[in-house]
Amino acid sequence: MKNSFYLILLTLFSPYSFSQITPLPSYEIEKAYKSSRIEILNFFIDKNSKVYSFNNGLRNGLGQGSSNADSLFPVPIKEFNGKKIVDFLIYRMDDFDKTSIFVLDDSGQIHSWGKNDYGQLGLGDKSDRFSPTLITGLKDVTIIKIQAFGGGSIIATDVSGKSYVWGRNDFGQLGLGDTANKVTPTVLSLPDKKVIQNIIPLTEEIQENNNPSYLYSVLVVTKDGQVYSWGDNSRAQLGLGDTVSRLLPTAVSALDKTEVTDIRVVSLIEFLENTSKTSYYVLTKSGQLYSWGKNDLGQLGLGDTTDRLSPTLLSSLHDFISNIRPATFDLDDTPRVSIFALTDNGKIYSWGTNENNILGFED
Repeated sequence: MKNSFYLILLTLFSPYSFSQITPLPSYEIEKAYKSSRIEILNFFIDKNSKVYSFNNGLRNGLGQGSSNADSLFPVPIKEFNGKKIVDFLIYRMDDFDKTSIFVLDDSGQIHSWGKNDYGQLGLGDKSDRFSPTLITGLKDVTIIKIQAFGGGSIIATDVSGKSYVWGRNDFGQLGLGDTANKVTPTVLSLPDKKVIQNIIPLTEEIQENNNPSYLYSVLVVTKDGQVYSWGDNSRAQLGLGDTVSRLLPTAVSALDKTEVTDIRVVSLIEFLENTSKTSYYVLTKSGQLYSWGKNDLGQLGLGDTTDRLSPTLLSSLHDFISNIRPATFDLDDTPRVSIFALTDNGKIYSWGTNENNILGFED
């Protein structure tokens, strides 16, 4: 939907001061993109497919050719003249200043710029870029999707379903059999040439010397409904029945005889310890529900509070489960979670924390 966007508000909330209000131009916007951590619009595309950027606090993210680029008003990014943009990925890592940007054009090519600490720009080195640069390692394929994961890792999928990964790999989250960062796109191969349908990035927060750090893993669902996992597994997040990390995609054997349609991840943060505890829920085509992970609140729905290392069927559910919804909240600085499962005939099952009878019944 076309919108007319006026930049008067930018002058009101800008760190710059003005002696008088100057009339600003208006733009007919087709699409707009912003960083996930700030509320200021970073980029937009007008009705003529021209791409603009303006001051957003990212500095290196403006794509204007300089680390000191600072544009209060929209400026066209000349590298995209004559190109139609299909998708924008603005990826911020843990540090406010560490932003990498990826643009997919209608010819299936990816252009990247910004921070490049782990080689996440895919340009063959770890040097930052200040202007959009074509990822030449993918110039002979047609990319249809790009996604960030693993604290600085990137995965792209081409029109044939083949996946390419690059960037950060300290936990083996690229699934390539080692822990070396990759500065150029590398083919990710699943057993039996399975094609990835959905990728679920996993991040576990831990406390080290009063500073938070992160563990990275990956779950994927293939087009035929099989589940594979790899990366860090110190908290049994891979669902493989142990806590041994994996460097290559490994089938989650507990789900071998099912066709998975969706995986939901529910993560709670323990404020006093500044660590996360995560539970996983798997929906299948036949309407069954499996769970694994943390279970201290009974959130797995398995009749106890024992953690599970691999997906376990909720055998008490005899109806077709079509969806689940978690409700997370804090009680006296302690995280709580309640789970609600919806059946295809309109029933609702609930379990977990029942504070103030949130589950819909009295204990």
